[in-house]
Amino acid sequence: MASALRTRLNPRIARLTFTVLSCTSVGLYYSSTAQHPIQCDAPKLSLSPPSPQVWGKLHQTVPFSDSVLRHLDVLGNVWVKDSNSKEPWLALKGQDIRYLQLSGSRLFALSTSGRLFSIPLSLTPAPAMSFWWPWSTPVPQNVIELKSTSPLHWFEKLESISAGDHHLLCLTNQGRAFSYPIDESANDYGQLGLVQLQSSGPSRLQITLEPKFTKDPFALATSFKRKDKADPSKDAHDEKLSETIASSPDLFEIPALRDLSVQKLVAGSRASYALTQSGHVLGFGANDYGQMGLGPNVTLRSISTPTEIAPNKFLPAANRGRIIDVNAGGNLVSFTLQTADTSAYSVAMCGNGQWGGLGNKTFTTAQGSPTLVRALSGLQEYDEKTRRMVPIRPESVHISPSGHVLSVLDTSAGDGGRDIWVHGRNHSGELGSGKKPVVDVPAAAELPGGDRVILRTVSTKDVKDASGHVWARNAKVVPKIALGDASATVLYWSPA
Repeated sequence: MASALRTRLNPRIARLTFTVLSCTSVGLYYSSTAQHPIQCDAPKLSLSPPSPQVWGKLHQTVPFSDSVLRHLDVLGNVWVKDSNSKEPWLALKGQDIRYLQLSGSRLFALSTSGRLFSIPLSLTPAPAMSFWWPWSTPVPQNVIELKSTSPLHWFEKLESISAGDHHLLCLTNQGRAFSYPIDESANDYGQLGLVQLQSSGPSRLQITLEPKFTKDPFALATSFKRKDKADPSKDAHDEKLSETIASSPDLFEIPALRDLSVQKLVAGSRASYALTQSGHVLGFGANDYGQMGLGPNVTLRSISTPTEIAPNKFLPAANRGRIIDVNAGGNLVSFTLQTADTSAYSVAMCGNGQWGGLGNKTFTTAQGSPTLVRALSGLQEYDEKTRRMVPIRPESVHISPSGHVLSVLDTSAGDGGRDIWVHGRNHSGELGSGKKPVVDVPAAAELPGGDRVILRTVSTKDVKDASGHVWARNAKVVPKIALGDASATVLYWSPA
């Protein structure tokens, strides 16, 4: 199969790729990065399940950057592979991790039980453990467990996480929203949703992370970088602040969202979005590319207070409806809407469309009004069971920090699978077309013969863990999409 893929791989990177995302077995679909080329001429992977010998590398989540890959095995253990290590090594074991988010110098891991860990990228391989503990596995000393400063309710736990460049958002199973500053730039645009933080340590240090445009409204008014006068006390304060934030285990509840039942919480690079159970979206953070979606009349560079976004104001009447999903990445955000009579779905996008990421045949750098993505809106298919036309639902929209977009459409009524549509930035071939021009309108990902790429759930006889033991028999697995902060796209197999 490797020859059929006709991949051109750097030998050193090939080891990294085949070990962690095995092209022939685990399901690397297409991937390329500017610094480390991992290229396929076209999406030529036969979407067959992995062979039994390599089920130990089955993945749950695959966040990655241009030089580092992180993944989970079927047991929820976190593995690390970078250019400095010959083989993947175990970074966190025995915590049943289900979700990973990569941001800056840290990897965030959320367990099934709701425990959240911060793993530094500088973490060295832990020595092999010589004993077995039946109740729990010790956590490495330099791994920090993050906990809420506000008491959680009975049976409440963290359910999802989403990371931007400098901040982390967390959502509980009861709809409460929390944020976490990754570094001192975490609230430069108000993306934390709060200003005053108080650490839970013995010092009870009061931290103020004020948006930079509040401190200096003219920060970007000149073309040269303005420098503050030397102030040793200020430098010492900044250094202490940086150390305090780096070692802080505190999650802070977002005050403005406290009385709302949040259904989904997502982070762009410098912005945050909350979808409520009632179908409303609130945004806060950077707005320099119009990613808040507040329209052309709102020219503020940042919105520090959660503000409602109303895409319906800017869409045709036939495409208006209830917001059922929101997704963000980089400086782009998408909204999925369902009409009142549930007869159609629509997708709208706003933000930085410089590389065609808006999907509407334009390359607008700052799109402040949500604009309709017509290629993904109002689609229908014939349902063989009911013998009538049914709407095609956009199941998910994946937006990378670099600007390419993959949309998964639920076409199961017609052929029992899900289609992938791609558009946006394509400088490194990350859209898998075999060419490198940007794609300004979503197009279906196709195999060389012209057939659509369809994601299907498949069954396999045995699934083994990384140690070779059988984890499950007759299990079902499904291909999933991962977009990293590198210009790359990965399709990997995960338990259904």
